[in-house]
Formats: sequence, C-alpha cells, structure tokens
Amino acid sequence: MIIVDKVQTELLNKYIPNADKLLQSGNVNDLLDAIDDVIQYDGMDKNYELTHFGLELQMLYDQICNQNN
Repeated sequence: MIIVDKVQTELLNKYIPNADKLLQSGNVNDLLDAIDDVIQYDGMDKNYELTHFGLELQMLYDQICNQNN
C-alpha cells in the first residue's frame, strides 16, 4: 500500500494520467517513476531548470518518497 494523503492524491490525479492504477498497484517506485516522467517532460524550462510546476511535482515526489520509506 502506498501512503499518500488526500491533497497528494488530488495532485496525482490532476497530473498523472493513470494515478489511480498506480496507487492501487502498491508499487511506490512505479508511481515515483511516473511523477519523474512528468517532471522531465513538462516541469522544466528550456534551460532544464525546474518551473513552478516542476517544483510542485518535485516536492510531491519527495514527500511520497519520504512517507513510504
């Protein structure tokens, strides 16, 4: 079981297309990979610096990683 709170679940559902399926799978690494993919493709500017959106997702990634260790 992946530990996430209500706010995190809402963000995941908003930004990760198959978030529900990933959450139900119980594999936190698959979920973190999906978040990282969105950060890599949509969360950086042309200089590969994190945008506000990228920072928000990076914080979500870090929180989920810490909660599930």
